[in-house]
Amino acid sequence: MKAILVLNVLLLSLMANAFEFTPMEREFSASGTQSTQTFFLENKTPNAVAIELNMYKRAHALNGKEIRTATNDFFIFPKSVKLGPSEKRAIRVTWQGPASVSTELAYRLVAEQLNVNISRVQSDRKGIDIKYTMTYVASVYVTPDGGKSDVRVSQVDARNGVVKVRVDNLGNKHKILAGSKLVLNSAGGTRVLSDDQVPPMQKLNLLARSSQYFLFRQPQNLKNPRSGEIR
Repeated sequence: MKAILVLNVLLLSLMANAFEFTPMEREFSASGTQSTQTFFLENKTPNAVAIELNMYKRAHALNGKEIRTATNDFFIFPKSVKLGPSEKRAIRVTWQGPASVSTELAYRLVAEQLNVNISRVQSDRKGIDIKYTMTYVASVYVTPDGGKSDVRVSQVDARNGVVKVRVDNLGNKHKILAGSKLVLNSAGGTRVLSDDQVPPMQKLNLLARSSQYFLFRQPQNLKNPRSGEIR
């Protein structure tokens, strides 16, 4: 147990300081100057690190599970990088898709550290060889001019003390629901729920033209909710 604890502390320490990737979110235009943008990699260690970058299309299942599909919609340069000690490098990312989009497109830019060896750690019985990769996952959007979200509650179902709410984004731009309020209508009237009553909703990012549902425990004084809205 002691060896495992020491190993975990060493692993977390090395991962926390391996490299940095910034920024973690960018909105691209389909044309013009904002169709090419810059990210940065910085090696925070005294050792060289190798990093590979890949772009994925992003979608969400109804239960919120993220689905990624490899894509060539962007040109990334350089795509593979070897950073020397304390070195910082700019990464240029260029949209290669159509010159205009009517609905926002969502992607993930993944920067992954490759084949990093942790020093051999001795346990009571034998040495342990470990390899790990550190990964940053950034949000990338290709957004139409004047894009707007339009989030609505399409279903409310309360059973066995659990409320299931489905929300739809009918707009053409994503919407992060952190800070939004859920308002439910029931036999007892209208009720605005606090953030701590619906914590799953505060974590939702509704992509353009997409839907998700979330579950939360039914408050005791909320009777038979049947409809609602997001404010």
